[in-house]
Amino acid sequence: VSIGSLDISSSLYSGVMTYQFNSVMVYSSSGKNYSLWVQNVARIYSDNNSIEFIDNVWNFTSPNANVTGLRGNGNIIKFSSQTFYYYVASDLPGSMGTYSYPFTFYMLSNVTINSLGQPEILLWYNDGQGWINYDNITVTNVVDASNVSFLIDGYEYADNGLFYDEELVMGGPGGGLCTYVYSANIQMSIYYWNGNNFQEPLNTFNFGSDTAEKVNNVKDILGQSVNGQPYAAITSGSTSLGYLWNSEDVSSVTINSDVSN
Repeated sequence: VSIGSLDISSSLYSGVMTYQFNSVMVYSSSGKNYSLWVQNVARIYSDNNSIEFIDNVWNFTSPNANVTGLRGNGNIIKFSSQTFYYYVASDLPGSMGTYSYPFTFYMLSNVTINSLGQPEILLWYNDGQGWINYDNITVTNVVDASNVSFLIDGYEYADNGLFYDEELVMGGPGGGLCTYVYSANIQMSIYYWNGNNFQEPLNTFNFGSDTAEKVNNVKDILGQSVNGQPYAAITSGSTSLGYLWNSEDVSSVTINSDVSN
């Protein structure tokens, strides 16, 4: 996320916005499939130009499912009738730090499996002080997990009826709130590890429907860097929901080399 300028106002909280990197982690255990909604979040306070990083994990396995058995730096708490995992990185370098425009920060989410066969979620951020691994979350109520991954699938829905997708979105402070954008100059890009290097997805939209928080007065259109890479170009205004780009607009190049290093 690269912010050149930003002027906002949010409901209940003045000048607060989140940038959320949200993914659906899936795994199988004892013949059953499970889905967890992993939220890697930067919350910015435009009144004093500060930023903090937080994470949430929700259960997508069925409608209104509760989160249980997660162990990390945070705690399992209750929102309305659902339990979810929550952590604020309040005492780590770069979190609750201040920034000035132009300002660029990064978020990274990864999943793996430990020696006990338990899924693990690793969450990182980098806002100028290097990569900080601020939370490692283990699914402790599983010992035989398989097929652990982030899933992006345009052909089926998660068991709670939402999308298997990856979302890098702007939204309100939390709790489903909305932020109004008076003016903005923002570039957002998303990459995934293809087994060899990070590459951009071939199909992207200008919205994310799994995320509850939202924004008003935002124009999100296709931008293109000097080296040809596409990105989401965000200003104030309005636009319709749809593709930013798809596989008919972009190409990927595979390079095979005999060079070993």
